[in-house]
Amino acid sequence: MDRFRAQIRAMPPAQRNMLLVMTGLVAVIAIAVVIAASGGPSGTSTSTTSAAAPTTTLAPVTTTTAGPTTSQVPTTTVPATTTTTAPEVLELRPDGLGDLTFGHEVEGAIAYVNDLLGSPDDDTGWVDKDDGYGTCVGAEVRFVRWGSLELFFTDGPSDWAAGIRHLAFYTDTTLLGDPRIPATTAEGIGVGSTVDDIIGAYGTDARIEDDPLLGPTFFLDTPGAGQLSGYLTGLGSTDTLQSLSAGFACAE
Repeated sequence: MDRFRAQIRAMPPAQRNMLLVMTGLVAVIAIAVVIAASGGPSGTSTSTTSAAAPTTTLAPVTTTTAGPTTSQVPTTTVPATTTTTAPEVLELRPDGLGDLTFGHEVEGAIAYVNDLLGSPDDDTGWVDKDDGYGTCVGAEVRFVRWGSLELFFTDGPSDWAAGIRHLAFYTDTTLLGDPRIPATTAEGIGVGSTVDDIIGAYGTDARIEDDPLLGPTFFLDTPGAGQLSGYLTGLGSTDTLQSLSAGFACAE
């Protein structure tokens, strides 16, 4: 559960405030504004030039990325394509979204989502992590948003990569905007799903609880580094999921 609390705190300040207001937890907003990055001491700057970004196979991407990589992340070639057909539903996974996996280098990740959803609504660019973003590991962070979907990038080490700028976290919530296309897990769980839907999809693996700090929450741990979590409107069978997030990039 500590990882889940850190993950929720990794949301941007404006989004986290909105979610806490919805769950009646405004008083805890001042606790910490932590974005997302795991491992390593707070404030530690890591080099962004020590190794080129790792790549994974992303079929819908229209550009090809390549280059030397660190030994920590397997590398495959991203095939160039001339056309991209957006899926009817974007799959949200514990370790990424669609064909995009956490740890992917930044420009390729943004290009992939642009192909699916169009141009982003907001892009903070790279900003100092101490500039209103708490104690995240590394020196710089970046948020890019397409409607209800927001991706978080960091140059600090996470569960998936180190020494490079990479994708480490996403969140999907209509509190940020309207979805460009529907987004759900492979089991059909997404924003608006009920508690009964979640239990039906994941059974006893789903943890539905009233956290003393965060309020009603959903948490699904999975093998490896990935996980899914989100806020609920309550604990009743018809209460619904307000946000769905995955990734982990900040330490307590």
